[in-house]
Amino acid sequence: LATGGFLGNEEMCQKYTGSVWHTYGMTQCNGAGIQMAEASGGVVMNPDAGVETHIAQIANIIRSDDVSADDKAILTSLLLDTNAVMVDSSGNLFNEKAGNNLSFNAWLAGKEFYTIYNAEEITKMKTSGMSSFHKPTFLSQGGSYEVNTPIPNIENILAIGEKCDDVITAESISELGDKLGFKLSISDVHGKTNGKFYAIKGAAYIYSTTGGLDIDENFNVLTKEHEPIPNVYAVGNDSMGVLFASKKAYVTYGGVAQGYALTSGRLAGYYASVNTK
Repeated sequence: LATGGFLGNEEMCQKYTGSVWHTYGMTQCNGAGIQMAEASGGVVMNPDAGVETHIAQIANIIRSDDVSADDKAILTSLLLDTNAVMVDSSGNLFNEKAGNNLSFNAWLAGKEFYTIYNAEEITKMKTSGMSSFHKPTFLSQGGSYEVNTPIPNIENILAIGEKCDDVITAESISELGDKLGFKLSISDVHGKTNGKFYAIKGAAYIYSTTGGLDIDENFNVLTKEHEPIPNVYAVGNDSMGVLFASKKAYVTYGGVAQGYALTSGRLAGYYASVNTK
């Protein structure tokens, strides 16, 4: 079984990982291998292990060329600035979990996260610009910005984001929570408790699940009694959960998924050729 996990199966994603994700490919991997093994008595191990992602971007990527690359870059930079107030998909403060590596940690927020600014912060950008510029390593749409350069059209950029459902505006924190669909745990945005607020909606872009079937050292799929199912093997993202832990990031460095896919496939093929009767 080498069907690549279950990112393309919304029901399985919701059941095991708690979210239906924004994706970056691999949606052809619909959990077929895992389901076939379960039908034969196999069980899963750590199916809720952290999903694979190296990307954070606005939730609804603006593809129209009517919006300049620079304006798109400014909106993305506002989203990715972890010095702003950030909340997760449940309305809880997210800055600490986001840490200094948002591209790896955005999945901890759930399907989406929100970066929130008060009106005073936005108004200041008209004349003073942004004090930092954040550009994603992947899914960048080009564009550039010189730090501290005034952004006189900042409100127009946010209005475009609002039309694309990437920006939500409100006149109070409670109204903002109502529009987002959950109660916000914050009582102010950098000291402001009233006036206009802008929430920019972002997401982790996922390219695979990591949890899957329980296996033994020969990559045989195991039953709930920990007995191997003869001639049924699971490799790659169909069984990689054996390396990881429930609800924990799979790794914060590269190569593990690729290494496991190649190594598990080679070894399972060997064991299958030796043991198949």
